[in-house]
Amino acid sequence: MNRLTFYIISIALICVSCNQTSKSSKTIEVANGTPVMEFRNDFHDFGTIVQGEIVAYSFNFINTGDGNLFIKDALPDCGCTRPDYPKSFIAPGDSAKIEIAFNSDGWRGSQYKQITFVTNAKRKKHTLTIKANVILNNNL
Repeated sequence: MNRLTFYIISIALICVSCNQTSKSSKTIEVANGTPVMEFRNDFHDFGTIVQGEIVAYSFNFINTGDGNLFIKDALPDCGCTRPDYPKSFIAPGDSAKIEIAFNSDGWRGSQYKQITFVTNAKRKKHTLTIKANVILNNNL
């Protein structure tokens, strides 16, 4: 085999080995079992609040499946809601919480806001809903 052929084969092998992706620990952990995200409730009513108030509520859930649960993304339907959720795996049998904060500044009347969470669970999407009746301060 001449040198040119040797170099071409060597470069080809290096390119093929560089394109192989290694499994991350998250991929390996997700593949073992099926997580199930189960909420105690998926709706909360803040009642009447004054415009400009920021209110928050924690939704509790448990992983009732047999695989590690991971929340991939949170998709609020408006910038007035801020979700705070676990960024690491929730093991089978473990519980955790998702806190939803609502900033009522600029809102008035009956407000329903939804946040959809994308997960690796059996049911991929979970939607939580909050409600508030926002009044002006002079209406007290």
